[in-house]
Amino acid sequence: MRSQFERYVGQLRTLYREADRILSMSPPATDAELVDLERQLGWLVPSPLRSAWLVANGGEAYSPVFARPGRLTGHDFLSVEQALAECESLRRRAPSYEGYEEPDPRGTRIKEGWYQPGWLPFAGFGGGSLLLMIDVTPGSAGTIGQVISYTHDPDQIEFVAASFEEFLERSAEAIAVDANEYLLT
Repeated sequence: MRSQFERYVGQLRTLYREADRILSMSPPATDAELVDLERQLGWLVPSPLRSAWLVANGGEAYSPVFARPGRLTGHDFLSVEQALAECESLRRRAPSYEGYEEPDPRGTRIKEGWYQPGWLPFAGFGGGSLLLMIDVTPGSAGTIGQVISYTHDPDQIEFVAASFEEFLERSAEAIAVDANEYLLT
């Protein structure tokens, strides 16, 4: 039985084919790579994202795999190594954002602060200026495994979906509705 991510990628491949493009995905990550990632993070990656990396360890640059609903910017699927590098980059920059106040309040689904150690980027655009992240340390009204986004300039963390599965459904809908926007070469 195919996973939700495998079905998602199948839908995406069809949209790419219809746009006369090819979706290039990397070979699957190994269990050893994911165990090493979890060791470095200090927590377990939620199974839906872990399963996605076991299907493909990221995708080709400038081949959008994800869409943030309500925005017309496609996001590349980061490899396990790229995700860890983005996580480390956020961690290193976090002290310089001490006391930073976002232009719009984020609500109680997401913990305060510019960075939390329980945030793991899995998709990005523009060299890390836009990131989609899994959140395993949500705020009081959030859920473990929710999807949040980071947007640079102005820096803001926003809620996207209550789960990776919900995110995949909404991402597939957004790409299907505006495939020309997301799949432009």
